[in-house]
Amino acid sequence: MKVVQKKLVGDRILVEATASVADVEKAFDWASIAFLQQMGVQPEQGKPYAQQAEEHLGVPNLDALVMPRVPEFLVPFAIEKKGIMPAFPPTPAAQTALNRGSEFTFTMEILPKPEFELESYEPVEFTAKAFSLNPQEVEEQMRQTALGFATYEAIEARPVKMHDYVKIAIADTKQDGEPLEVFNTEGRTYPMGEGYMPTGFDMALLGMEPGQSKEVSFDAPADEGTAKVTCTVTVLELQEQVIPEINDEWIAKNMPFFRDAKAFRESIEYQLERMHRAEYDSYLEGLALTQLTKRFNGRIDDAIYEAMRDTQLRQMSTELQQQGISLDQFIQQNGGQQQFGMMLMVQTRMVLVNGYSLDAVFRHEKLTLTDEDIMEACALINPQNPQLARQQMEDMGNAFALREMAERRKATKWVVEHAKITYED
Repeated sequence: MKVVQKKLVGDRILVEATASVADVEKAFDWASIAFLQQMGVQPEQGKPYAQQAEEHLGVPNLDALVMPRVPEFLVPFAIEKKGIMPAFPPTPAAQTALNRGSEFTFTMEILPKPEFELESYEPVEFTAKAFSLNPQEVEEQMRQTALGFATYEAIEARPVKMHDYVKIAIADTKQDGEPLEVFNTEGRTYPMGEGYMPTGFDMALLGMEPGQSKEVSFDAPADEGTAKVTCTVTVLELQEQVIPEINDEWIAKNMPFFRDAKAFRESIEYQLERMHRAEYDSYLEGLALTQLTKRFNGRIDDAIYEAMRDTQLRQMSTELQQQGISLDQFIQQNGGQQQFGMMLMVQTRMVLVNGYSLDAVFRHEKLTLTDEDIMEACALINPQNPQLARQQMEDMGNAFALREMAERRKATKWVVEHAKITYED
């Protein structure tokens, strides 16, 4: 991509970029992928995106549909080429026709990200709860493990009651008159009243005794409303649940990869502590940022506010759409337009001030990025596959955004590490 820039009046910079044929092809592909994902279609590798759009969505001309968004995917490459960190994503203006197989020229005005200084860079001070692991969580994890190995033993015969464990046989099952063989069983332990079957099934079994058979009829959920299910149920025996004790002998038999029961317990404690430690670190970071941002007094340009507000709205709208809720519905559920507007304004300012405060710390303390820092930021995007997140960010030209994320992450950790924290019991 060829990029030329010249300074405009004020702080803005005019950039003219000419994307190569390969750049245009890549941008069309990224726009197509984004569209498919937004419509709930996971793109398949090796199959043309246009074909997938037509097969899954009935879209006859995918390129024409995504063309308005294609320039958006070229913007990051132009930004990265010139090394300008924008205050917000600029809007591209086409200077030539946009088509696959042709170069494409566009211009955009970039407002460079402003730099602010804090009133003080002394360590922040705050009070926090001390980290602790609830022993009950460990016991519950041990209990859940033991439950997975529970056995069931016959007990003295009596009428079936709710919450009993009952061994039953089921035969001649039909759904709306059609055989349903998958439901039949010669013997299965069934927990009464646990919600595994419709209430009508449980009610029919109440009062039955071992050896008795009964024709049972009940309504079950179906693709369209409910279905009438009939079957013959025989109570074979009443049972009690026997939960094993997790001791050294049990570990040797069922989990020989652990040295003994103590090692198994320590493994659970380690996993729980690791999970809660991440939550606790976020808790400390939140408290530290609250104190740090009190030192911010700069004036943020209205254009930056408006751009960040629009970004927040777009992200919110996309997330709500995935939940089947419209933005208008969400606004009404949260007190109406005025209340929502105030909430959004506060949230927008918080995001901006947090970011600019961390930028200031990173510069003032002369922090530098390592490859490990970059990968840590990628783990925030995709905890399961940070390397894939990095590849995607760089392939889309968003390496500059990834660096900013990594810088702010490193600054956050620096603030917490140097904070004066008073811990409560």
